[in-house]
Amino acid sequence: MGSNGEGTYAKVRGGSGHLASWAQELVKLPAESPVHSLSFGPGNQLAVCCNDKVSVYTMPAAKIICEFPAEKPASDKSILSVAFAPREHTIATSSADGSVCLWDASAGVLIMEFKGHESPVYDVALSIQFTLATASADGTARVWNCTNGECIATLEGHMGEVLGVDFSRDGKRVGTASADRTAMVWD
Repeated sequence: MGSNGEGTYAKVRGGSGHLASWAQELVKLPAESPVHSLSFGPGNQLAVCCNDKVSVYTMPAAKIICEFPAEKPASDKSILSVAFAPREHTIATSSADGSVCLWDASAGVLIMEFKGHESPVYDVALSIQFTLATASADGTARVWNCTNGECIATLEGHMGEVLGVDFSRDGKRVGTASADRTAMVWD
């Protein structure tokens, strides 16, 4: 669970196929498949990812700005996580095939694909410095340069799958959560 930083909405992850957003009233955004992840972006935009697509809405009107499919539709291409860049109209997605993509959030156009993980990538985060962090079933987290797609660092130390990742507000630290029952903070 998280918020849009303005205290107006909360985010919830769940498998019911519905997404709830709270202001003064409940807004339900029905989906065709389970909702894996969501992220609030600039201007009260909301990105919602299901198995094979991402939908971007304006909130609280719940009007669709754009939708885009997984870039390579296949059974192993399920989109598992989505994150808005803090200041950009850019979205990152992670997928079951180990790929991570950067998208133009207003047009749904693929900007760049990041490759390096060999297992599903469960979570993705974008920093204020426009770097990307990924958490994977391969037991690593990685930090990427969003300008050139280069892997800046591979964070190894967990004894199990890395399930979650996030940046500190200033973007100087990365936090990881693992199936090994540990959380780590990295400089």
